[in-house]
Amino acid sequence: MKKRFWIVLLSGALLQSCDDKPITDVFYPVAGKAWAYTDIKTVEVNITDTSSLCDVYLNLRHAGNYEWQNLYLRVKVVSPSGDSSLSRVSFQLTAADGKWLGSGLGDIVEYQVPFKEGIQFKELGTYRFELEQHMRVNPLLGIHDVGLRVEKAK
Repeated sequence: MKKRFWIVLLSGALLQSCDDKPITDVFYPVAGKAWAYTDIKTVEVNITDTSSLCDVYLNLRHAGNYEWQNLYLRVKVVSPSGDSSLSRVSFQLTAADGKWLGSGLGDIVEYQVPFKEGIQFKELGTYRFELEQHMRVNPLLGIHDVGLRVEKAK
């Protein structure tokens, strides 16, 4: 009886961990750790379920001596049918006291900053997210990696 209990418990835990897998979770390196306007990072996300709500996060790694408190981006989302939307967003990277909101070891700070929460993709297929730095400086020094995480909303 005990053996069966542990098998059922372990099977349930394994099935639960499979559901927690993100749809995508990627980082793309920035050449020379200096993000230029022309270096648009493109993330393709294959959506196979239009009934679930999803959360979308910006993945970011920057140097500990990054000189700005935020990061402005232009985010273009292109649907499988070619419809697109463009957003200009500011991601806050520091608390009021100036400390980084991300986590890190040594000289690199890492974030998963919410971009869109509780959204429902309307079409099946591949969506394209284009991430473009939109700060007043070019290139933007101290950015190591940029990417995206999409997961089913909890």
